[in-house]
Amino acid sequence: MSGFLEYIIKEEMVYPHLKASNWQDALQKGGKLLIDKKIAEQRYVDTMISKVNEMGPYFILAPGIAMPHGRPEEGVLETGYAVVTLSEPVNFGDEDNDPIWLLIFMGAKDKKTHNQIAIAQIADFCDLEDKLTELFQCNTKEEMLLKMKEMKQYIEENEL
Repeated sequence: MSGFLEYIIKEEMVYPHLKASNWQDALQKGGKLLIDKKIAEQRYVDTMISKVNEMGPYFILAPGIAMPHGRPEEGVLETGYAVVTLSEPVNFGDEDNDPIWLLIFMGAKDKKTHNQIAIAQIADFCDLEDKLTELFQCNTKEEMLLKMKEMKQYIEENEL
């Protein structure tokens, strides 16, 4: 699988056990990974927060998992991703899927990458429930990257 996991591993865009007081804090702190790497501008993160306040948590994928993202024109500079686990899960206001402990940040520079490529790859990643549980148990960036490499290999070997 090229794309999402290769990018995460190559760029080391992971943060294990991020401390966040609420969902807004989780988006600001996790989104900083995209900002620091020049994937997105601060307005991209601010827009995500505004949209959740207006529309609710539109990016919740499954119980415990969210994929914070916005539209390319809302401040994306380059396509990139970051994966964050939270030390304490936070509630986003989605009673079926709260609390959220895994955030997969996505900045897609164009609609094709956003709609066709990234979301499909992230869906495969999210289907690996046992491996996601192991990912949450990683305490260091190095452990998390190693687990992500194992997940990438598993997906490739099983042609997911």
